[in-house]
Amino acid sequence: MFINHENSTIVITKSESKAAGIIGSIKYDELAAQMERFPSYKLVVEKEKKNKDYIDRINLEFMEAYIIAKKDTKNLEAFYTKKGCDSDGKKVIGLVADDFFSIRNWFLETYTEINDYVNQINEMKAQRKTKREATKMSKRVEEMERLIEVKAVLDNKAA
Repeated sequence: MFINHENSTIVITKSESKAAGIIGSIKYDELAAQMERFPSYKLVVEKEKKNKDYIDRINLEFMEAYIIAKKDTKNLEAFYTKKGCDSDGKKVIGLVADDFFSIRNWFLETYTEINDYVNQINEMKAQRKTKREATKMSKRVEEMERLIEVKAVLDNKAA
């Protein structure tokens, strides 16, 4: 759940929305409290972003283009054989092709620099996520501190 003060919205994910739909659940109580705090804010349900690993983006076309760009004829022939193709890359009836995952594993074992690159990207993504979460948490702490100050002022006025 995220309170967007600029757009005057309470943003929740679809799974949070489903959990908040159960009366008496923790998410229900949290959402009810936020809607009570910000009655003029609109509720926005966002689609959850899929955290797709870059290794999943490696497809047969990428592998072929990479091997061709490397001008590695020996591995290109091995790749075509694994795909069930002749040495020119044309499908041959009767040749049994390996499944995609075994071809991809062979490719990643052969070209280890791809694995290093993917690991580097995933590490950078994890660092950005950690930084975003830390920033979000510090903003929440600041908001809580302001609320405590306002409550103290209101308590002093009431006394």
